[in-house]
Amino acid sequence: MASKSSPEPTVYVVWGKQSSPYPDLEHFEPIIGIVESEQECFALEEKYSLVKVSWEERKVSGVQNRVITGTQTLYLTHTTLEQYDVDTEGNPLFGIMNFPRPSGLYCSRETAEREAPDEYLHLVRIGEIDLRGVGEILD
Repeated sequence: MASKSSPEPTVYVVWGKQSSPYPDLEHFEPIIGIVESEQECFALEEKYSLVKVSWEERKVSGVQNRVITGTQTLYLTHTTLEQYDVDTEGNPLFGIMNFPRPSGLYCSRETAEREAPDEYLHLVRIGEIDLRGVGEILD
């Protein structure tokens, strides 16, 4: 974590641009993890050399004097999610796969829903890494 003493601690949102397993996308760039330090970002870049790893430092809102820990659940909010595939009936699937740009990052679901009531809610755990996209869309 970048700063434990600031009013809003920070974490790093990590993306991984790679060849897509979906027929309509040549590449996709999901969020592959949320980590506590930039050193972890560099380690992911080295570990996944076939993936173009990028990251952005983000403030965590709604912490209220709580310490962010290594496996804590956080909530990203998204204003839009792009289609990345279709289901077996031809309906579009939307989600976190194609370069999602979170509009906010929150310590609790209640804060995320209060601050961004009309946005998609995305549950993630700090330290979880998945090249196909980390976390799950809640609503």
